[in-house]
Amino acid sequence: MSVERPASLWSTRLANLEADSSVVTYTGAIAALRPKQWRIANLILAKMGLSRVEANIVTYSSCAKSTPTSWPRARHLLSQSRQVQLQPDLIFWNSSLSCHARVAQWLLAVNLFSGLASEQRDVCSYNALLSSYEVAQEWQRASDLLSEVGCDRVQADVISFNTTMSAYGKSMCWEEALQLLSASDAPNVISYSSALTACERSAGWQQALALLSDTRDRDTIVYSAAISACEKADQWQSALRLLFELEKSGKKSDLIAYSAAISACEKGRQWRQALQLFRQLRSKGWRVDLITYHAVLSACENAGKWQEALDLLRAANHELQISTMTYNVAISACEKACQWHVALALFADLSRTPLLAPDEFTFSALLMACAAVGKARLALALVAELCDRSDAVTYEASLRVAAHHDPHQAVALLAKLKADFVRRTFGKP
Repeated sequence: MSVERPASLWSTRLANLEADSSVVTYTGAIAALRPKQWRIANLILAKMGLSRVEANIVTYSSCAKSTPTSWPRARHLLSQSRQVQLQPDLIFWNSSLSCHARVAQWLLAVNLFSGLASEQRDVCSYNALLSSYEVAQEWQRASDLLSEVGCDRVQADVISFNTTMSAYGKSMCWEEALQLLSASDAPNVISYSSALTACERSAGWQQALALLSDTRDRDTIVYSAAISACEKADQWQSALRLLFELEKSGKKSDLIAYSAAISACEKGRQWRQALQLFRQLRSKGWRVDLITYHAVLSACENAGKWQEALDLLRAANHELQISTMTYNVAISACEKACQWHVALALFADLSRTPLLAPDEFTFSALLMACAAVGKARLALALVAELCDRSDAVTYEASLRVAAHHDPHQAVALLAKLKADFVRRTFGKP
């Protein structure tokens, strides 16, 4: 027995409209649409008008459900239903509320919520408004709304608590998130993940570890949030221990967990561990993003491991669309290892790369690379060439080089810096 796929369900029902042009058939075709197929819903609604088939409130509700992110369309549907003297039902209201929540239109969501009589509201209505507050990072409003749920004889559910905890997390209110978690009757794994994320964003690694130990059903998301909390608090040993525990548990690790652990090692100046984790990540066949490449590159750069940095730069260039920052980190690694000629070669390569161009950090690292190995003339020539650049980073590097090798040039550079400051501040030549 074959099962009709959802993708073809709506097209089948749409074809049936020619044979049976009833409101039930039209509404069924709209209801079979997937989210974001609202343009097709519009066509069907327009066809109903041409066929003189009156839409009912279920038709409009189905249209609203196919419009998850277009809040102007949701409001238009609401207005259109009222024009034909149809009273929107609760499903219609909640679909419209959810649409506003997804695009952070919380003020409009409040307006819609207020138009719904208190005796009509259900927990989905409250959760939709809570979600709009969560997306907009309005944690205080979310907290106030959660406390009001019982006033309308509606019982808050685990989604209500999780959404409010997520709002706390986005505003780095980890203490409030933990208090709400303890007040939850039946927290699930998403509840713990939301609370852990709040600790992560506040660098509350100790609270995250304590919370992790209380979590019975630990999944990859929970571990990743705890590892990220350790990374933000520069606790690389704890991050590695949690990653090892995740691997040992048999649960599938993910790129987020590895990237956070690599970043923790980079902040802790543990380049060997960062590089080892990176190789483990690659051995799993995962596609590494540029953020992870930059983290392991920075770990090698801090240790002056220029050869490893060059290998990473080549690999990133082969797999991804790299940026000027990728080159800058590699050039800085060469500067720390006194490999000025390699730094110059990378600079030349960057200058020839389409869509990329050296910036102030490139010039700064290049200046220091030349000056560090006694290439005073080359460094001073660069200073002279960069005198037209008015960014602070280049000025600082140029002054350091010029002050060490040519005090007169340093004085001239300071005079230019002063003139540029006066010009930018007062608009005077």
